[in-house]
Amino acid sequence: MIEMMAVLMIVGIMLLAIIPSIDGLVPKYRIRGAAREIAALIEEAQSQSIAQRKEFQVAYDLDSKQFWLVLPPRDPNDPVDGSSSPPPANTEPDPAADPKLAGFRPADDVEHGPPARDPAATDATQDDQQTVAERETTSPKDLPAGVLFERVSVGDDDKQSGTVHVPFEHLGASGSHVVGLKLQEGEMQIWVKFNALTRTIEFSDEQPTVRTLDGDQ
Repeated sequence: MIEMMAVLMIVGIMLLAIIPSIDGLVPKYRIRGAAREIAALIEEAQSQSIAQRKEFQVAYDLDSKQFWLVLPPRDPNDPVDGSSSPPPANTEPDPAADPKLAGFRPADDVEHGPPARDPAATDATQDDQQTVAERETTSPKDLPAGVLFERVSVGDDDKQSGTVHVPFEHLGASGSHVVGLKLQEGEMQIWVKFNALTRTIEFSDEQPTVRTLDGDQ
């Protein structure tokens, strides 16, 4: 009996020493998991924008602790209710068939970029385009319990509240930003940095900077 009681006391002492350590590891895994989910959404936005040659956005709601993917604006030529038919597969004019179109350049020319905006164009064309609020989105993802947004930095724009939209264009040169996460209780932080110039995602414990086409930040 004495030996059994001694063994139970040793096991109890070991449990008292181990349980606090396990509790301390759980929040660390939660914040790291949230960072990986954000990185996966960034990768999806960039790959989809390049593959579809359309603008996707990653949205962060710093107050509600949610983030989601904003889909491209709906093409007005696409049928919505089945009342109209889609446009032909090849709607671009053939320069070889018409000498006047020798300098024709498609609107989605990846090498040269989009054509210059016509100065004579009116604002009515812009009014027909969908606003960000009207565009379809994926289901928002919640940060794990106890994990908060520290801040989201896009160039010189640094926000700690509100909603931040980061656009990703099909040319692959936009979307650089930094997302900071922190624990509600504790000083642990994780920063997710996406650099569009190198198309890389990095994780760090301290706030990094991102080089963009407009400057060093």
